[in-house]
Amino acid sequence: MPTAIFDMDGTLINSSKPIVETINYVRDNLNLEPLEFSKALSLLNRVDINPALEFYGSEKFTEQQRVLFEDYYIKICREDIYLYDGVDRLLKDLKSNSYKLAVATNASSLFAKEMLDSLNILDSFDFIVGAEKIKPKPEPDMLFEIIKNLDSNIEKTHLVGDSPKDLLSAKSAKINPILVSWGFTEHEKSEHLVDSTDEVFKRIIEH
Repeated sequence: MPTAIFDMDGTLINSSKPIVETINYVRDNLNLEPLEFSKALSLLNRVDINPALEFYGSEKFTEQQRVLFEDYYIKICREDIYLYDGVDRLLKDLKSNSYKLAVATNASSLFAKEMLDSLNILDSFDFIVGAEKIKPKPEPDMLFEIIKNLDSNIEKTHLVGDSPKDLLSAKSAKINPILVSWGFTEHEKSEHLVDSTDEVFKRIIEH
């Protein structure tokens, strides 16, 4: 079964405002100064940092931080988010070409379903995997779970994402990576990078 797997935040959806607002809400509760918007956003997808240390000053994420984040984020995750240009048409075009569609997000699947539903694309996806019960990207575990559940053809499976974590995850799972130039990460030109949803569609269909 040909399959297109999508990262969510920064790939399908611009969710930068509620993410950064929630990070700063947690920081405020920890008596830390707010992070500048662009600074917080630049840290989200990096693989060379300790995110708990950068965001909250601790070596590991704590239960307090998790609860603060999740309780606040669920209240605002539908606010100030929007689909990137061409996403809705891309999903419809892939569906019309008999592709199974999935989401692999390092957010909770609860948040993912809330946000995708609010933007009227939840029903486009055959399977959604979040990070609450499985190792997040850059590990390949989410992709393996999708491939198993959708009986995907590895050679006809693509991961579309906006970050180094997506690229590393796809390579580990031995599926085809596509990096989008929009989103939360600035990329140097590479063979995997595309600038529009039309290019995403072409890469997937022609592979």
